Amino acid sequence: MQLTQGALGMLVQRYRAVLKKCRLLNVFGALLLGASLLGGTALAADPVTIDNTQEVADGVKKEYTTIDVNSGGTLNIARQGKVTGTAVTVKAGGALNSAKDLHIGTPEADGSKTGLLAKEKLVIDGGKVTGAHLGFLSAGAELEVKNGGSLTGLEKLQLEQGKITLGGGTGGRLEVKDLQIAYGSLADDAAANGKIFLDTDGQLVVRNKLSLTGGNITNALTKGSLSAGKLALDAATNTYTHNHDDAKLTLTGGTGDGTFFNGSTFAVSKGQVFLRDNGESSSASRETAAAVDVNGTGKLNVDKGRWTIGSLAQADNSLVTVGSSSGSAKLKVAGAVKNVEADGSKGITVANGGALKVKFANVVNADNTTLKGGVNKVLVESGGMLQFLDGKTLTLADLTTLRGNLLTGASKGLIAGVAVSDVAGKTLQQLAGASVAVMENAVKSNGAPINNSVGVSGITGVGTTVGSGARLTLSGQTSDFSTVALTLDTASLQLGMDSSEGKKLAGGITMQGSGVNTLDVLGNNHTINGGIKTAGTSTNVITVQGGSHTISGKVDASTATGTTINVHNGATLAVNGGVKGAGHTKINVGDANSKGTLVASGIQMNGGRIDFDPPFVAAGDTSNASLGGLTFASSTVDGLMNVGQNSMVSLGSTDAGWLRNEVANYQSLGHGLWGKDVTAALALRAPQTLDAAGGINVDGTWVSGGAAATANTAKFADKSLLVVDAAGVGDKVALTGDGAASALNVNGGAKLHIVGGKGGSTVHITDKFNGGAATAPTSWTGKNLTTSTALLSATGGTFGAADGKYSVTLKANAASDMFPKMSGEMSGLVGDVVTQTGIDPASDNAGVRLVSRAVSDNYIGRQDRDKAAATIEGAAQIAPVGAVQASTMNVANVASGAALNRTSLALPRTDSHRTVALHQDADGVSLSGMSAGDGMKNGLGLWLMPLYQTSHVWGMESGDFEGGYHSSLGGIALGADYTVNDMFRFGAAFNIGAGYAKSSGDFNGTDNRFNFWGVSLYGGWVYNNFGLTADVGYTSNYCPPPCS
Repeated sequence: MQLTQGALGMLVQRYRAVLKKCRLLNVFGALLLGASLLGGTALAADPVTIDNTQEVADGVKKEYTTIDVNSGGTLNIARQGKVTGTAVTVKAGGALNSAKDLHIGTPEADGSKTGLLAKEKLVIDGGKVTGAHLGFLSAGAELEVKNGGSLTGLEKLQLEQGKITLGGGTGGRLEVKDLQIAYGSLADDAAANGKIFLDTDGQLVVRNKLSLTGGNITNALTKGSLSAGKLALDAATNTYTHNHDDAKLTLTGGTGDGTFFNGSTFAVSKGQVFLRDNGESSSASRETAAAVDVNGTGKLNVDKGRWTIGSLAQADNSLVTVGSSSGSAKLKVAGAVKNVEADGSKGITVANGGALKVKFANVVNADNTTLKGGVNKVLVESGGMLQFLDGKTLTLADLTTLRGNLLTGASKGLIAGVAVSDVAGKTLQQLAGASVAVMENAVKSNGAPINNSVGVSGITGVGTTVGSGARLTLSGQTSDFSTVALTLDTASLQLGMDSSEGKKLAGGITMQGSGVNTLDVLGNNHTINGGIKTAGTSTNVITVQGGSHTISGKVDASTATGTTINVHNGATLAVNGGVKGAGHTKINVGDANSKGTLVASGIQMNGGRIDFDPPFVAAGDTSNASLGGLTFASSTVDGLMNVGQNSMVSLGSTDAGWLRNEVANYQSLGHGLWGKDVTAALALRAPQTLDAAGGINVDGTWVSGGAAATANTAKFADKSLLVVDAAGVGDKVALTGDGAASALNVNGGAKLHIVGGKGGSTVHITDKFNGGAATAPTSWTGKNLTTSTALLSATGGTFGAADGKYSVTLKANAASDMFPKMSGEMSGLVGDVVTQTGIDPASDNAGVRLVSRAVSDNYIGRQDRDKAAATIEGAAQIAPVGAVQASTMNVANVASGAALNRTSLALPRTDSHRTVALHQDADGVSLSGMSAGDGMKNGLGLWLMPLYQTSHVWGMESGDFEGGYHSSLGGIALGADYTVNDMFRFGAAFNIGAGYAKSSGDFNGTDNRFNFWGVSLYGGWVYNNFGLTADVGYTSNYCPPPCS
């Protein structure tokens, strides 16, 4: 802020508010503060210029003469704050945000208004203003929005007095949720009291409902444009007529129910009307019962969304177009259709992505082949569709005849909504003659080229060529896409529908000729086997719209006039066989509206482009980032790569998600917030070399439509993040120039993050940029240089001015200092890992991998130091706290105990005369041995015994942590033995069972489940009161699958 009187006054007011909140304000203190700041001058209203961010808190009041918010300036006013100025101007690059009100005009005597009060005029001259309510307090009050300025966010607008001018220069935009206004209050000649003057390029945007009062409305505005969610007239009998060549109206559907027009007739006689769904309503369709009449030179454009109208009449030189590049558009006509024959400039045109839905009986006569009176041919372009709503069934011959009568000769689109009664046995080529869509049928191809559009589930037979602007749609509804190769020669191919899943195309795709070829992939989890190849002088566009898809072969786009690959709408494309491009090849991952992910290996771009750019969602939110996991052939970057806003790309690895995890933990530790402090990220997972034809631009300000990265140059902009995988790079250089003219630009604020590494080692970041290195003192050093673990500190060297050589030295930090609860023994072991093997979370050595992950921030590390220490200590004590030894001993003990019990509790009695005859049968015969039913007999005996044992242990110490376990096991023992002379018993036993042990305490939980079995031999001898028992056995413990 410039130190004007007004600026100092603002500072006083801010400090006064602070004192007031602290309950320290008194009159004397406030006057003393004012005198010290202003040198004794009075706090009269003065002009103020704002060129940085100023906050006006609740309860704070400020008054000036003029207020100018310049480029770089922002004035934020809280709900109960108040800023008053005679005239307020917000210039390009400036912003004014009022949490509640914006008032213009002479205020009430009580001064109760809050927010912004512009006593005379508010001028938005290229800047941006937001507020919830706009009110005009007097007749002379004026709002002017021009030169690209905007006023948005309004919920309410009151215009009983005052005037608004929208437009002038490069235009102006006023946006409000709902607006009720007499049509006569919309002017295109001059500003006047109580009116909105739409000047050149002025835009009045009503997000939900625009209510125009005054009966029947004829829109003849010559300047500016109107945009509304819904258009409401006084009554359902009223009509709307669009009747000037320069008049523009856009209806977006608004919120709530789907009715977008409540009148009886909607006529477009001149000018243009757009139906363009903004996606804000939950309604599946925007509807009106009105008759739509397009005549004269009027143009009705159905650009996006689902729209339903009562009837459609098109006449004269007017044009109705359904479909555009904005997205899918569908127009359903519930009633009659009348039209003149289409020729592209008049009539009805269904463009790519559009669908016109009509009732068969309203268009076609009962003979199923001729058209009703007043109905003429429609132009259905490639990618467009004419769909019948009433499910008619026709023979292929009748449908072919109907196509000739219904579609113009230039039509290349589809006819849908009909069933072909004799489809069985028909070839792809025969169906193409009728331009029919039978998406549930898989058919054979005879190999002949097709020049009309056709839609089926899939094809078999012989490969075919699609040409002459035709479009082949393979839905995959009941089959794979194709078992044969396909060729596009100035044609289009669509694979899948939104709901299709897991389909394949075999044989690959060739895109050739001298025209434009397009390939669209919809649905999810599809595979193209055989790859994609471009040829001739064709111009090719491949678009992956959502879902995850795989190209198992190679994408060879090196031969053509131009090839563009788009990965949009959250799609993921994996190319396993490599990508070969040329200077005319371009890959777009994400766009201005959505994210994308590209995973590819063996890339050879040969000067082609790869651009990453999705929009940010919110600061700290990485969910909408575009991702890349790329490996270039020979690790040589020969493509011009823009890592733009909200993008994260890894080079040297196809793990596209790795960098997002690193960024998430980077910001969780307070190094920088994604979308605010860090806006674009590049990871080097292995050494890379920049080819003279390649370029790297890591710049979060770059967006789609921007220039290509500069060849032979690596640029790391402010708020960029370079992540170097120290283990992957090793002792080589992460990014090397070509040693000749390569240039390196590292701007101030660029950040460098080292993942892993070895204490005492040097990580080489850049070298051989002999074309010059432009670096800033704050780049990749100080707070802009970080590591992924507390056990390593990084110190940056000095950039080589001649060759851009830059290295970072890693110093090992004592584990006991970084993780205080770790024991001395474990601290020493961890220190050895840091200095000898290095921190490598992906190490093949399980011990190094465990320690590395425990101390690395992207796993545990500084996010929870105690947990990291407990993880390592617990791993060292995993056997005892998991009761591994104890469980083994317990199993052996219970098996031995079973034999012991048998030889001790069931030994022959010493009183032999009672032992021999314990039981007699009815005849008095003594029994002995196994048949006696008693174990205490001479002879053979069988026995079965349950096994069970449980134990609970606690207080096992390791460093500052304690652990323990609870263990239980159960099973059975089955044995057989023989008793001799009432004194000796010899036998064998088999045991089997299962158990578990669960750890407890400070360590990570361990759940040790096991099975066991064993065999043993045992014997016993008793003599009077002396007994002797012995057993020998074998037991086996094992972990059952899946082992836990």
